[in-house]
Amino acid sequence: MPLRNKLFPWSELLCISYSKLSLAPEIFWNMTPGEWILVALPHIRTQQPVHINEAELLALMKQFPDV
Repeated sequence: MPLRNKLFPWSELLCISYSKLSLAPEIFWNMTPGEWILVALPHIRTQQPVHINEAELLALMKQFPDV
């Protein structure tokens, strides 16, 4: 596998472009990264950050101590 495939998630990008966005290949390859982000952003699920309090943090630290 070429090194560039390890540095950039081409398969994920193409999967989103073709399946979720229904982009034709010629449209995808003519888009700028900025255009792609504007089109894809509403379709990409992102996790919201999880906020924990100090007691929860201490419990996790006790459950999973550094070795």
